[in-house]
Amino acid sequence: MSNKCKRLMAFLLMCVLAVLSLAGCGSKKDAQDAYENLNSASDMVTDWGTDIYQIWLVTSSGSFKDFDDICDQVHGLTRDELIDGLIGYLRIHATDWTEDSVDTVKEHPGAIVVLATQTFDCEVFDVCVEMVVQAYIENGKSDQIKSYLDNAKEEIKKCNDSKSYYASLKEYYNTVNSYYAFCQQPQGSLDQVETTINDYHNTMRDCKNDLELDLEK
Repeated sequence: MSNKCKRLMAFLLMCVLAVLSLAGCGSKKDAQDAYENLNSASDMVTDWGTDIYQIWLVTSSGSFKDFDDICDQVHGLTRDELIDGLIGYLRIHATDWTEDSVDTVKEHPGAIVVLATQTFDCEVFDVCVEMVVQAYIENGKSDQIKSYLDNAKEEIKKCNDSKSYYASLKEYYNTVNSYYAFCQQPQGSLDQVETTINDYHNTMRDCKNDLELDLEK
């Protein structure tokens, strides 16, 4: 092989190694894909958390007039999805539950909420908050959030941790993931829940603002 061919081969090998090295460090596209998945998860978990707070707020006084009044307070769920949540709640707590009862719940959801408070010796907001939690689970919204988070996590693993946006991207993931866990099992007083949700919203907004310029497609 001539010297010219050897030099050409060496140059091509260096190019291949450089490409492989860059691929191993993760591309900006991985970060952008993670960012988009986190935005989608953030939007959905924000709806979930806001619905939990709103339903808690309007039922915390113990008053309950009509099931449709509750439906008017949530924005991430339809009336039918809320009823699915009520059915999910009953499947967990009613020891004598049978699927034959589904039609009764669908026809008289308000009466069932009141009956649940009497049967399980709890407050209206206890039933309604868990109904919202279960509605997001029963209708696949919780699984969709988890899918967005899982995808974002894998994409972040591929990212170069020396990039300026890496720390904010990781914080964004951790915040959305923590908020997701909270929505599955909200705890505390109404005031504590409000503070917790506001803290999540503020941190997510700050992370998104930090990342917008670098990662918006």
